[in-house]
Amino acid sequence: MAMNGKHSHRESEVAEMMNKDKGGQYSVMGSKQARATCSLTIIVLFIVSMILVVVGISLIIVSSSKKDDCQGTGDLEHKYCGFSEEAKRAGFEQFLTEMQRTFFRLHPHQSYHDPKMDFEEDVVVIQKTYKPFNPKPSNLKTITDASLALLKKLNALNVNVDRLKPRERKTLIQAKHYLKHVFGQTYDMNYYAADWLMGPNHFCWQPICDIGKDIFYHLDYFKPNGLKDLERLR
Repeated sequence: MAMNGKHSHRESEVAEMMNKDKGGQYSVMGSKQARATCSLTIIVLFIVSMILVVVGISLIIVSSSKKDDCQGTGDLEHKYCGFSEEAKRAGFEQFLTEMQRTFFRLHPHQSYHDPKMDFEEDVVVIQKTYKPFNPKPSNLKTITDASLALLKKLNALNVNVDRLKPRERKTLIQAKHYLKHVFGQTYDMNYYAADWLMGPNHFCWQPICDIGKDIFYHLDYFKPNGLKDLERLR
């Protein structure tokens, strides 16, 4: 019985050792397989990333080479950026141009803001156009009457708002508000409000307070290059 007990104990030890060896082998094999899978994944990702880089560079080169050929057509620009048929029918497009021209004609001291001016080619035009702000009541009355006359003309266009584009509706509302308040200049620029009789206020937001700034922005266009230019400045 003692011999059988020793023999069975010995067999159990041997079986346990064999199980440990098998477990170690499985763990080693599992770690090798995991490393192989990880390496394969890295290689695949690297190859894919390189392909994407090459494709991206190729697309950039192709797009840059065809940049001059992709200017679009006039029809597309007109379709998405042009005025609607209702705005054309009512003459709203022409009215906006007239309003802009009238403003700069009555405000020559702000001619440097005119987007129609090419400041590299229209220097002579700016020199002839610019005049300092005129605070005389007669000038204020002229500006006020012109603004109210444009507002009356705008209301007489009978624009069908429902047929306008969203930005055209916004522009229409802004134009009415702008003209109602004398080209966006409330209080002292409105001749009939008579606020100009009180002179500049404590905050000095009146145009007469900005006359120095207006002269500063126009001085570059009056740089004398000869005796005639000096005579003009005098």
